[in-house]
Amino acid sequence: MRLFVNKNLFFLFLGRLITNGGDSLYRVAIAWLIYSLTGSALYTGIAAAVSYIPEVIAFLIGPLVDRYNKKKIIIVAEVFQFALISIVAIMMFNKFDNIYLLLIIIFFAAFAVQFTYPAESAVIPTIVPKRSLPRANALMTFSYQGTDMIFSGLAGFLIVIWDISTLFVMDALTFLLAIMCFSFLSLKNTNETKPKATVNLSPSNIDSKFSFNTYKQELLQGLKLIKNPVIFHSKMPAVISNFFFAAAFAVMPVYSDKIGGPEFFGLLLACYSIGSLIGSFLTSLFKNIPIGSILYPTYILSGLLWLASVIAASNELIILTLVLFSLSGIPQGIGNNASSLITQCIVPPQMLGRLSSAIGTLLTLGMPIGAFLGGILAEAQGPTIVMMLNGITISLMGIYYLISKPVREIPVVEKISPIDTDIYLRDFENRSVEL
Repeated sequence: MRLFVNKNLFFLFLGRLITNGGDSLYRVAIAWLIYSLTGSALYTGIAAAVSYIPEVIAFLIGPLVDRYNKKKIIIVAEVFQFALISIVAIMMFNKFDNIYLLLIIIFFAAFAVQFTYPAESAVIPTIVPKRSLPRANALMTFSYQGTDMIFSGLAGFLIVIWDISTLFVMDALTFLLAIMCFSFLSLKNTNETKPKATVNLSPSNIDSKFSFNTYKQELLQGLKLIKNPVIFHSKMPAVISNFFFAAAFAVMPVYSDKIGGPEFFGLLLACYSIGSLIGSFLTSLFKNIPIGSILYPTYILSGLLWLASVIAASNELIILTLVLFSLSGIPQGIGNNASSLITQCIVPPQMLGRLSSAIGTLLTLGMPIGAFLGGILAEAQGPTIVMMLNGITISLMGIYYLISKPVREIPVVEKISPIDTDIYLRDFENRSVEL
C-alpha cells in the first residue's frame, strides 16, 4: 500500500496495531476477571464506570498534547501502561485478588490512554496530505479495531484454557513491542507554525517552560471551539448515545454469561469489531458523497441491527445473534470514521490535540454514570433491557442527524474548509470567556 511508503505512518500504524492487540486481550480479561471475582453486574458496571472517568477529564490533557513533543507523550503513556498491566499479572500469579486495587489500576490505565489517542489523532494530519486522510484514518481504524477482530475472540477462548494471568503477561509484552515501534517516529514540530491574526493558538517553542496561564488559555480555546455549529451538532447526539453504549458494554460480561460464557463474550466483541472494521474501510467508497448524507442512515441502520441481534439472542438464535451484531458494526464504523474526518478537516493541526480532548470529554460525560446505572438496572431487571436501550438510542442519534441542518449540509471531505479560528478565539488572551 502506497501509504506505507510514509515511514511515520507505518510505525504509528504498527505500534498502535500491536498495542491494541494487547488491549483487546486486556479488555476481555479484566472485564471477565471482575465478573468472576464478584459474580455481580453491579461490580462490572462500577469497573466500567471507573474506566470511563478519565475520558471525562480528557479535555485537561489536550493543551499538553498540543504543546509538547507528541512522540514522547505516546511513549511515556505506553511505558506507564506496561507498568500497570505488569502489576495485574503479578497479582494474578500470586493469587492476590483485591478488587479495589484492580479498580485503581483500571482507572490509571484508562488515564494513560487519554494522552495517547489525542496525540495520535493530532499527528495523522501532519504526516499525510489531506486527500489521503480517509485512507489513513481507515488504516488507523484497522489498528484500533482490526486487532479486536482477532484478539477479542481469542481472549474469550484463552480464558477457558489458560490461566488468566497469562493474558496479562501477553498484554504487557505488547506494550514493550509498541514502544519500540513508536521510538522510530520522526515528527516535525507543528507547534512552531504560527497561525494568522492575533490569536495565539500554540506556543512558539515546544520546549518552553510550562505556564499555567497559557495552559488554561489553550484549554479554554479547545472548549470554545466546540461551539462551532458543525462540531456541536455532529458530536452532541453522541453524548446521550454513549451513555447507553457504556451501559451496554458494562453489562456485556453478564449478558454473555447468560448466553454462552466467556467464549461468547469474546465472540460478541470480535463480531462487533469485524463489522466496525469493514465499515471503516467502506468509508472510502463514499468519498464523493457529502459526509452529512452519510451520518444519518448509518446510525439509524446500526441501531436497528443491534436491536435485531438482541431479539435473536432472546430467542436463543446464537448464530443469527452474532451475525446481526457484526452487521450492526458496519454502518457504525462508516459513521464513526466519517465523524472523525469532520474534526480533522475543520480545525488547524496545531489545535487538534486540545479539540480532540475537549470532544472526547463531551462524548464521555455520561459514560461513567451510564455504566454504573447499567450495572444497577441489569442487576434488577437483567442485562437484555440494557442492550435494547442502546440500540434504540443509536437509531435516535441517526434521526437527529437527519433533522439537523448543520450536519446535513456537511460536504465531501475535500470541500470541508477549516474554520476561521479567529471567529471563536479573537482577543481571547485579553478577556475572560464564559463557556
